[in-house]
Amino acid sequence: MPRPPAGTTSRTTRRAPAWRHWTRRIRHCLAPYLGLRDYRSAWLRGGFAVEDLSGGGSDRLFDELFARGKPDEIVARLTEHHRAGADHVAVQVVTDSFDTFARRAWRDLAPELLAA
Repeated sequence: MPRPPAGTTSRTTRRAPAWRHWTRRIRHCLAPYLGLRDYRSAWLRGGFAVEDLSGGGSDRLFDELFARGKPDEIVARLTEHHRAGADHVAVQVVTDSFDTFARRAWRDLAPELLAA
């Protein structure tokens, strides 16, 4: 899974090749949902602004909706959602390439998810 610097807001970092690659992948995965009224309404009710949903999604939207990093870091983010009141969290693995099947990533993530 791509691992750009987590939690950083530096413009320099956000222009770095790893960040641009990651956001391209996220935009591709998020695009179908940004056009759906029910998702947009839920995100707006959840505190996002119209600007966060425009232009393929904002950095803030990416940071809030997607966890990235090592399996234990991803599970920590999922745990944050549960502690904040979520009774379920959907998990979708986003790989470095559109052509890459996520089996290896799921195998790496599964033990951490099961232990949580």
